[in-house]
Amino acid sequence: MNRNFKKDQVETMKLVTVLSVLVLIMLVLALTLMNNLEYPAANTDPQTQYMELPALENMPLESAKETLDSLDISYEVIPTQSRVANRVERVEYTGKDEDGKRLYEIGTTVKLHANEVGTDKVIYLTFDDGPMVRYDLDMTVYYTTEELLDVLDEYGVKATFFLAGYQMVKNDRSHFVNELYEKGHLIACHSYSHDFGKIYDSTDDFISDVKEFESALENILGKDKYGSIGKYIRFPGGTESNGIIFGDESLEYINAIRGEGYKVYDWTILTNDADDSYRLAGESDKDYFMRSVKEGLEGAKGKNKPLILLMHDKKAMTDVLPDILDHLIDEGYYFDTLENCPEYTTAE
Repeated sequence: MNRNFKKDQVETMKLVTVLSVLVLIMLVLALTLMNNLEYPAANTDPQTQYMELPALENMPLESAKETLDSLDISYEVIPTQSRVANRVERVEYTGKDEDGKRLYEIGTTVKLHANEVGTDKVIYLTFDDGPMVRYDLDMTVYYTTEELLDVLDEYGVKATFFLAGYQMVKNDRSHFVNELYEKGHLIACHSYSHDFGKIYDSTDDFISDVKEFESALENILGKDKYGSIGKYIRFPGGTESNGIIFGDESLEYINAIRGEGYKVYDWTILTNDADDSYRLAGESDKDYFMRSVKEGLEGAKGKNKPLILLMHDKKAMTDVLPDILDHLIDEGYYFDTLENCPEYTTAE
């Protein structure tokens, strides 16, 4: 039995040895085969990620910065030579357009092209009472506000238009109001009726009149455009309008309209285009308006107030506006709309 056991043991060892050799050969063949196979190179680059970039063109620079900060998007302001200060003129970014959306590449810097200047160099052009339709003596119609807009376009500057609701409606100036919006000018409220006796009878009547303006403007612009603009108002006659409202009563009206989400603006510089009481004997419109502006600028120095220039929608202003703009540019001023201006009222 010992002889048979030893024989079996030897045979088992031979079998194990053969199997071991076979396993080793198979491993060598498998490794050889794997080395001879060609695999595509591994993609070590992470897939590019995108997010939608909000519309920033024509936006006040500070608002654009706040928007990008809220989305955690880094940005850089690239100086431009625009006459319009502190407003995004153009946006540069790495990304692509897809299905009408601007997709921004995460991790790169958005470049905001804008003319960023100090507030002491900015003047706010404002026009009241439009949009007007005028007639010559031969009944030829001309559109004063459109002519003002043509001048502003020529100089590449923006302004704030305090529109009267009844003027928008009675002459169907919807096309012009939309043009104001599309060109980046600010549309603001100057009441609907511009009727002192009506709107200053009570704060309720005032609010009701403004609501009528809002309804008219939304009908003209459409819901989306209307919803994209803020609420800015200039009281007809100002917040202390020739004794009609004054003192504590003015503050009641101001607080009431602020409760509706509005910012209130008077002015700090006049052209006196609606008041001849300061005109010198024989003084032309051009000389009168220009003198008023120069005196206003001089009087505003050192008072730490925003430079808000009041003008009206009238033919005389259309004719003199180029001279006013030339003077302001020569004096080193830039322009913007009231979106970038803090509230200013003479009643406070």
